[in-house]
This record gives sequence, structure tokens and C-alpha cells, in this order.
Amino acid sequence: MEEETKMKKNSFQELGWALGLMLLPVLYAIWVYQKLPENLAIHFDLSGKGNAFLPKFLIVSAFPIVMMLLEVMIYWTTIAKDILNRTFKHLIRWIFPFTFVSLYLATIYRGLNESFDVRKIATMLVALVFIIVGNYLPKKIQDDREPMNRKWAHLLVLLGFLIFIMAVFCL
Repeated sequence: MEEETKMKKNSFQELGWALGLMLLPVLYAIWVYQKLPENLAIHFDLSGKGNAFLPKFLIVSAFPIVMMLLEVMIYWTTIAKDILNRTFKHLIRWIFPFTFVSLYLATIYRGLNESFDVRKIATMLVALVFIIVGNYLPKKIQDDREPMNRKWAHLLVLLGFLIFIMAVFCL
């Protein structure tokens, strides 16, 4: 019982650090708020031009709140259904904050600099997800789940590396 309480306390500390990390780019956005255009692009077409926009007030205030609520849900699910592989549990808990920080900063920077290429960052993140899925999901993660077929795992890792290389050199 005492060990379970300690684990939950550590989980809440880790959640606090994750939410703190997610707040850092918001502080930057508040700092450059006056320089941002009234509407910021939140979706981009294949050429990198924005095709969906939101007011900067929503991007700076509401969007981070929604993302932090999603992060709290991720933590809650990893506490409610414990993941046996500790490395994977931490990966699941931290991939979302780092992805949010990367994409949020890219969105803010794109608002400040029209020539900034968001596609490269987005493509690298997709590649990273493929690499992670191919690396970790094949292993038995939860008590009642079967591991992924190794052939699929190798295919996902290869696909992830190819996409990552494409993002670095082609875009």
C-alpha cells in the first residue's frame, strides 16, 4: 500500500514537470504576443501555406489549456491501467509534452516569420512516432495484451527512419 502511494506521488510529480514544460512556450508566446498577427495558421497544406487559422488569443490561451487537459488524461490512463514496461510508460507520458512544445513553438514562430517551414518539423515528428511505435509496441506492454508481430515492428522502424531522412534532406 505504501509503495503504491509513493508511485502515485512520483506520477503526480512527473505530471507537474510535464505541465511545467508545456507552459514554457506559452510564456514565450505571451512575450511576443504583440508581434504576432491577429490570426495564426494551425493547419498547413502540402506546400506549407496555412489553410486554417485561429485568433492569436485562442492559440496563446485556450489551445495550451486543452493540450494540458489531454496530458492529464494520458497520465490518468497510465495510472489507472499500469504499463509494465517503465521505459514505455515514461515515453508515453513525455512524448505528448515534447510534441506539443515543438509544434506550438513552430506555430508561434511561423506567425512571426512567414518563410519558416513547418513541414520539416511535422515530418520529423511523424517519423519519430513511427520509430517509437516500431520499437516499443512489439514488446509485451500490458498484462492482457499480445505483443505486435516482429515483421510489422521492423517495417514501422524502417518507415520511420526513411521518413526522418526524407524530412531532413528533402524538405
